Amino acid sequence: MRKLQSLNLDFSNCEGMTKKGMNELALSLKQLTFLKELALRFESCSEISSDGFQILSAQIVQRLNSLQKLKLYFNNCRGFENTCLKPFKDYEKSNQLKAVALYCNDCEITDSGIINLLVYLSQSSEKSPSLTLSVQGCDKVSLEVLGSQIHLKIPEIKELSLELDQKNITAQAIERFTEGIGSVAKNLKSLNLNFNYDLFDKKCFENLCNLLKESTNIRRLALYFSSSNSFGSSCNEITDEGIEILQDSIIKYLQNLEVLVLIFVSCKKLTERSCQMFESPQLQEIKTLKKIYLNFTK
Repeated sequence: MRKLQSLNLDFSNCEGMTKKGMNELALSLKQLTFLKELALRFESCSEISSDGFQILSAQIVQRLNSLQKLKLYFNNCRGFENTCLKPFKDYEKSNQLKAVALYCNDCEITDSGIINLLVYLSQSSEKSPSLTLSVQGCDKVSLEVLGSQIHLKIPEIKELSLELDQKNITAQAIERFTEGIGSVAKNLKSLNLNFNYDLFDKKCFENLCNLLKESTNIRRLALYFSSSNSFGSSCNEITDEGIEILQDSIIKYLQNLEVLVLIFVSCKKLTERSCQMFESPQLQEIKTLKKIYLNFTK
């Protein structure tokens, strides 16, 4: 077991899992010094305290120096908040880490917790890391801060996936977010953005396209616009005009694109014209494009 290189454990919905169990798990993990890939799921584990999560985090960052890929699922864990990620900020550089994925939907995490994670990725990763971050329902996570901190902490990021779903978001916040991500866009090879905002309108598409203008090296682009959030809203402001702006930018700027994924769910103002835009011969201008997946539903 000491030479194990990959480990995937799922404790989701384990109501009996507490700080004591997390401590036992942490003690076991610290012996796996050859571990390269680690995935842990604690979704809906309501009895784990912030102390329990912090104990686990400390062992991961202090002992697993060979780790290259880390996936943590803490969705709907009420005990998961900023202090749980504090050990990540204090981690010393190792240059082994290639990818981090954190899923903490509907948790008490805020900007400072996310910054701790980004510091960890910047200090312990190779020059071109990969980040997956899902913060749906985390209303204390600011889009402006998220965009700017990704730019500051991991400017050479090559793969970025963000799932966003905050209450009371503004068009100005989306603009500043796209500006921040746009600052690192030239290095991106893969970009996955999930927007669940009912105010995503023409202006927001223009801001998104400013980001794409800087993303000329992207090979895979996936954009999701849906109402599958905890607030039951829909993308009511997305229109054919916004889709046309998006299509024009993809054709104009993403000449290295290989895979395109576009999903629009509960966008009630869209017509068949939007879908037809991406079935047009114009997309053939992107010579590298191999696969297109479209889903337009009302």
